[in-house]
Amino acid sequence: MKRIFSVLAFLLLLSCQWTSKEEYAIDRTTMKAILKDIHLVDGALATSSLPDSLDTIKPENYYYNIFRKYNVDRVLFDSALVQYTNNEELMLGIYTEMIEELSTQELFLKEKRNKQKQEKDEENLKKHFFKYAYHKDFEKETDIEAKYLTSKNVKQGSKAYISRGNKENLPLNIKVDTPIKKCEFHLKAWVRLDELIATYPAVKIEIRKGDEVLNEVEYSLKKFNLKIGKWFLLDINSTLNIKEHTKGVNLYCSFVNPDKALFSIDDYHLDIQQKQ
Repeated sequence: MKRIFSVLAFLLLLSCQWTSKEEYAIDRTTMKAILKDIHLVDGALATSSLPDSLDTIKPENYYYNIFRKYNVDRVLFDSALVQYTNNEELMLGIYTEMIEELSTQELFLKEKRNKQKQEKDEENLKKHFFKYAYHKDFEKETDIEAKYLTSKNVKQGSKAYISRGNKENLPLNIKVDTPIKKCEFHLKAWVRLDELIATYPAVKIEIRKGDEVLNEVEYSLKKFNLKIGKWFLLDINSTLNIKEHTKGVNLYCSFVNPDKALFSIDDYHLDIQQKQ
């Protein structure tokens, strides 16, 4: 709005005078529209960025295109400009309205650009959206040693996982290249506590970056009131946040068993997805 119209410099060179009794060569509404387009194009040329409606106009003939748009020629415009300039009150009113309209238009375009940027960022996030699903029913497992599979006291099917006193059970360590700030974990499994020494086993979930733990949470099986020798459907939903979007993190989940209690797991599901 602070830019001085180049066309105003031209006014100093005009010597013609017009009486207030004569009819204006261009009506007020059209004149304001022409002046506004000239201002937009002047500003666009200065920043090498033309408005959408004028982006096909070549620099050497942009004024001509504006005049043609409103069905006037340069001679008629110059005559009208002298008329309006000789009426200071009318010209001030036109420029006041024009500045208000341009301010509103600038605000609209700014909001539009911000919305487009937000949509673009969301689209990029969707393209790189991280989602992971893990399921073990332990019926045909080749990555688990046979000694950790049992056919006794099975909840579903013919086999289940048994801890055998391990301190860490069914560990999952997932490397994620997508920038992540927030992740939702949903763990669901049948769990049977067969023998308890002192401390209950727990589900441990972490977001790591190298050796650094960025966030973690631990759910002791004690809070679920498991009964010895009875299967219980464990259902955990957890959301972990870190301070900023970070690439190259590891998502970690396991059943930790510090006192080597004896317990079994069957039909294990873990779903992880990135949240915005």
